[in-house]
Amino acid sequence: MNVPILKRLIHKGKVAAHKRLHAEILLKADLSELGERWRDQQIGGTYGISTRTVDRVKERLVREGLESTLNRAEPTRAGKRKIGGENEAHLVALMVAMRLKVEVAGHYACLGNAWWNWDMLRA
Repeated sequence: MNVPILKRLIHKGKVAAHKRLHAEILLKADLSELGERWRDQQIGGTYGISTRTVDRVKERLVREGLESTLNRAEPTRAGKRKIGGENEAHLVALMVAMRLKVEVAGHYACLGNAWWNWDMLRA
């Protein structure tokens, strides 16, 4: 493991929180002469993470290397996204309109948690 690279990363001004946390975990868990040799429970308690997270970071270092461990993994999506962008906005608008039609009570309509004067909504 390249300790100087990890230390530079931690002390650098702008670094993604995920990357900095993983660098901290690796430095604390390092069993070499340069490492701090902390236990997983100690690392988890210090950074407010589970010991399982510490285990996963160490496992990823062994399996995929330092670069992959510090950077977020690409999402593994089973299929393509079915809806997005303008289609999603249109669907949300339709759902809101349908809810308004269903929840009209007298001259008032419920939109979310607020009741509105129906005449104001139609304008």
